[in-house]
Amino acid sequence: MLSYEATIVNELKKLGVTLAKNPDAKDNTGNLLGEYFLWKVVSKYAEAQEETAYKKLLETALFKVPTEPGRYEVAHSKSFTLSLTVTQPIKRFDPEVLAKKFKDSKYKVPEMYTIEKIDEAKVPGNSQVRKDIKEV
Repeated sequence: MLSYEATIVNELKKLGVTLAKNPDAKDNTGNLLGEYFLWKVVSKYAEAQEETAYKKLLETALFKVPTEPGRYEVAHSKSFTLSLTVTQPIKRFDPEVLAKKFKDSKYKVPEMYTIEKIDEAKVPGNSQVRKDIKEV
C-alpha cells in the first residue's frame, strides 16, 4: 500500500498527461511552455488551498501558535504531525539609529554626515529574476 504522499505524487504525475491537451503540444518550445504553465497554475492553486486549510486549522483552536523561538509539534493525528518553527525576530539596519548613536557618542559626528556616508557605501547587489507565465 502506498503512503498518502506517494499517492498524491503519483496522481500529480498523471496530471500533466491526462488533464488537458496542451494547445502547443506539437511545437517543442510551446510544449515546454505549456508544461511550465500547467505546473505554475497548479502551484498557485495549491498555495491558496494550503493557506485556506491552515486558516481552518487555526480557527478550530486545536493548538496555540507559539511566540518563543524554537521548533514545536503542535498537533497530531493518527497519520500526521504539524510542526511549527518560530525564528528569532529579524534585526534590520536603520541608518538613522546609527547616525543618532554617532551623534550622541564622544565623537559627535553630525547625523547628516553619517547618513550621507552610509548612502555612499552602498554597493550594487545581485538582480532578482521573477518568473511569470500567462496564457495568451
